[in-house]
Amino acid sequence: MDKRLIRIEWVDAVSHDNPYWFASDEEPLTPSKCYSVGWIVNETEDSIQIAAHFSEDGEAMCGDICIPRGCITEIIEWN
Repeated sequence: MDKRLIRIEWVDAVSHDNPYWFASDEEPLTPSKCYSVGWIVNETEDSIQIAAHFSEDGEAMCGDICIPRGCITEIIEWN
């Protein structure tokens, strides 16, 4: 398989998961730091799509995610 394996560090939006109304002076939220590892499937100026699993022939994949570049804080390429 001729794909680059990378680890992406990125930030994601979060929200309160309360099923009810709550006080607006609750502790403020902060973005969540995330890590994703996979092979690059598609790369554009705006985003990177990676997948964690590929079939032996490389024709089928699953466990993919497309991350906006504006959310990415670091990319580490593995050999």
